[in-house]
Amino acid sequence: MPARVRRMLCALAATLPGLVAWSLAWESACASEATLQRALRLDTARLIDRRDPATPADIVADRPNPGATPASLPIRLPARIHRDDGNASAVLWLEIDLPGREAMPPAPAIYLPRMNDGGAFYLNGAPVFSLPWSDALTRVRWRRARWFVLPDEHVAAHSNRLTMKIVNRDFLVDVPYLLLGERDEMERAAEDRQWLDQYGSQFTGFTAAIVGAFMLAIWWARRREPHYLLFGLSSLLWAVRTLNYSVETMPTELWWWWRGFHFLTVALATMTLAAFFHLFAGLSFRRWVWPMGLHAALGPVLVVASDGRLHEFVYRYWQAFLFVFIGIALARLALWGRRTRSVEALVITIGALLATVLAANDYATVSGLLPVTRVYTLHLALPVLLITIGTILSMRFVQALRSAEDANLSLAARLAEKERELEAHYERVAEIERREASAAERQRIMHDMHDGLGAQLVSTLVMVERGAAPPDEVARLLREAMDEMRLAIDAFGQADSDLQAALANLRFRMEPRLKAAGIALDWQSDEAFDAVQLGDERSLHLLRIVQEALSNAMRHSGAKLLKVRMAVDHDTCRVVIEDDGVGLPADRPRAGHGLENMRRRAHALGGEARIDSGPQGTIVAVHFPAPRGDAARPAEDRATGSVVALRPRAAALHPANAASPPRR
Repeated sequence: MPARVRRMLCALAATLPGLVAWSLAWESACASEATLQRALRLDTARLIDRRDPATPADIVADRPNPGATPASLPIRLPARIHRDDGNASAVLWLEIDLPGREAMPPAPAIYLPRMNDGGAFYLNGAPVFSLPWSDALTRVRWRRARWFVLPDEHVAAHSNRLTMKIVNRDFLVDVPYLLLGERDEMERAAEDRQWLDQYGSQFTGFTAAIVGAFMLAIWWARRREPHYLLFGLSSLLWAVRTLNYSVETMPTELWWWWRGFHFLTVALATMTLAAFFHLFAGLSFRRWVWPMGLHAALGPVLVVASDGRLHEFVYRYWQAFLFVFIGIALARLALWGRRTRSVEALVITIGALLATVLAANDYATVSGLLPVTRVYTLHLALPVLLITIGTILSMRFVQALRSAEDANLSLAARLAEKERELEAHYERVAEIERREASAAERQRIMHDMHDGLGAQLVSTLVMVERGAAPPDEVARLLREAMDEMRLAIDAFGQADSDLQAALANLRFRMEPRLKAAGIALDWQSDEAFDAVQLGDERSLHLLRIVQEALSNAMRHSGAKLLKVRMAVDHDTCRVVIEDDGVGLPADRPRAGHGLENMRRRAHALGGEARIDSGPQGTIVAVHFPAPRGDAARPAEDRATGSVVALRPRAAALHPANAASPPRR
């Protein structure tokens, strides 16, 4: 199923609860209206007295002034009567003729579809019903239907007279029509009307508040998309606007401020909804901001500044321009939807048109263009519109989340693939570096064997050929050559070893030779140094330095004691080889694979080597930075994420030497 059709079906499904509620409310209204058709409609009255302005005595009076002159013509109900001063109280007395007892239904009752003002009703002069009215402290605006029973003891046999007293404190007096019917039917009709007028508006306000809060929560997560913000604010403003149907009493000094606030919320709700329609279609709204903003401020200012005198003007003319603004926005949205074939725009346009038509009914009712007793209908369609738009925006939000998740999964897969490629490349580079280091080390060992072992064998051969060396001397020289060869083999095998194994193997090889030369070896390393791992190439550099220092001490120093100290001090590795001999010969050149070689290798470690020689002995001190974390591990180990410990090949070549003596 195409995504566009799926979104349309989901949006229509989301409107079903609102449509069901609306249809049930409308069915209830139709059933109530059918019941009312059987009642007697009282739509003609005589204005028998009007006190405008009224005195306190006029307000509390329970009968009209006997000297008042009734109006010459009857009034057709419902009626709207204008006043000059809506901030002062007025009292109107109207008289309605009722049939006699026999023509009345059993248990007769009167039904009032809507009576905004307070007042009282008298049947043949006897009080039968009253409703609180506005005074200097409190303003009332009743929104609910009313009903009351006509007591049987006050009902006359032939004709009856119902007197209606209305106490008004406004610039308009709305006089409703009345219905005479059976008590149960009138009570049921009043309850049905209350569901439509009050409970329906409360349901609308609750729905608008929930939708608005949800949209603002989505906007908080996606602040770069302002249409969530606009629709959320519009929904919350519509929720506040419905308070007008629930708040029926207000302190008098706040009344016109409350009416101004009501007009402001209506204007802002309309403005934000129009802005949302534009942004939803990707259209510019900037040219409308100032006109709509000024218009939104104009109505409340006129009501408050005129102390209510322009209230009817704002109701009738100022609100009419709100339909113009919302109509333009809807037209632009519909044209955009037709051009782009947007199903979402079509659904929103239909819902908004329905709400606009029902809002026009409310506008015509409150402005006097239609009977003031008509049912308010905007709150019946508003939940459908809000839920529909909220569902569409929620689906967009969910679709955006799914797209982000798909993008993240795709990015993660691509990143994992690149990581595998990089790891393989790193392994290849590490293998190449290891082979190059091994080849370079083999080359260095070949040079060492040529310069050391080779030179010694040549000199021994020359001495034997000339007969200049006794057999014991020849044997000694050959043993030294053999030891040198073993050291070279061990060194060659250390290319794949860790540092501690290499140093232990070197000590194991050198200690017997030093002992045979009369030199005691004192070898010590601390725990921190025992944990140091440098990697193959750096370990080999340090091994060669120590080996060279030990060999020089054994050959040239004439020492009795040779100390080797290895430690880590403040992130610095220190290796010190000290003997108590006579020092290096002054005429020995510092070249070849000797002292300069040690300095070069120390530099390769990132440190330096100091060589101090004198009559009291020779000190070779090497210091270099201690490795940190993963940098100390071999390159191939870093690539694979594991540590591989390899045993020296020398132990395999010489089984008798497989175990090294422990460090002291």
